[in-house]
Amino acid sequence: HILSILKALYFNIISETKDSCTLYIPFSREFDLEREVDLIEEIVRISGFTSFISIVPCFEKQGNFSKLEKIKRLVRKTFIELGFNEVLHYSISNIQSGNQLELKNPIVPESTFFRINLLNQLIQKASLNRNQKNNVLEAFEIGRVYSVMNGNIIESELISGIFGGNLYTSNWNEEGKVINWFEAKGVIEHIFDVLGISVIWVKSSNHWMNLLHPGRTAELVANNQCLGFFGQLHPMIAKANSLVDQTYVFEFNLEVLNTLWQAKQIYTYKPYSPFPASQVDLACIKKDNISFTEVENRIRQIAGPSLESMNLFDYYSGSPIPPGYHSLGFKLRFRKFDQTLTNEEVESIVKKVTNSLVKDFD
Repeated sequence: HILSILKALYFNIISETKDSCTLYIPFSREFDLEREVDLIEEIVRISGFTSFISIVPCFEKQGNFSKLEKIKRLVRKTFIELGFNEVLHYSISNIQSGNQLELKNPIVPESTFFRINLLNQLIQKASLNRNQKNNVLEAFEIGRVYSVMNGNIIESELISGIFGGNLYTSNWNEEGKVINWFEAKGVIEHIFDVLGISVIWVKSSNHWMNLLHPGRTAELVANNQCLGFFGQLHPMIAKANSLVDQTYVFEFNLEVLNTLWQAKQIYTYKPYSPFPASQVDLACIKKDNISFTEVENRIRQIAGPSLESMNLFDYYSGSPIPPGYHSLGFKLRFRKFDQTLTNEEVESIVKKVTNSLVKDFD
């Protein structure tokens, strides 16, 4: 049947065997048919696509996703569950900055430079969305960026996002309010809780100061590796793009996250204590140059294993707090696995904690 089709199309059959044949291409088709796959297409067109049965190929070994693909799917799923939208942009744009790859012969001026981050395009789209009177854009993007360092081209895969500006109400008789910095920080902490990666929030370097608020920006570090940053958009940038001041952005390196992430194959269940917990609120006033992490670590160190959890529920600066200081409010929960904690035991632990904070941090 195949040979009859080839002859009808004026192919000259030179030789044939049980499994294959050799033939000459007609002179009028020599620039059209160059590979074996082109001949197969000719046969399929004449015979008809309905003559070929679609069969899923069978493999002895089942394929699987790479670890990087698994973490991308997990992060994507988590952000979508939080109400984010996934967006996609071209890797080439007209935004110019330092250490950037440039095309020598771009087709159009708008496609001249390879992007070095994902945020610039996200901010542009959020601004366009705002100017068109649409709802606030809360979005994330997973994509590749390119830069030049010491003559070498560096390609990285990042996840970046922008959110904030929506109004939320907790009671019918209250006016809507936008998410604040600490609430936005909680969104990012939730992502790392899902990934099971313990991060440390440190003061950001000057690398992003022209884009982000200098006092509300932090870098996230894990295992002495910088994962990326989170912060509030600089008020001048927000105003120039018609965005509200409480707009927050983040950008993390997926390849670094992948090295730290451990895919959970087995879930470990821990027993819980049948004895009741004791909860204590502890407030302190500390200097601005003392980090929250130092205070948190000292409280956990002094309180010992009886401290089940510790949460920061209040932060305040301003009158009557002296300049250079701010107050923190902690909610401490104590519990033992073998007996009920007495009030005297809890008071003794809290007294040791407060004495240590007064002595070491004034």
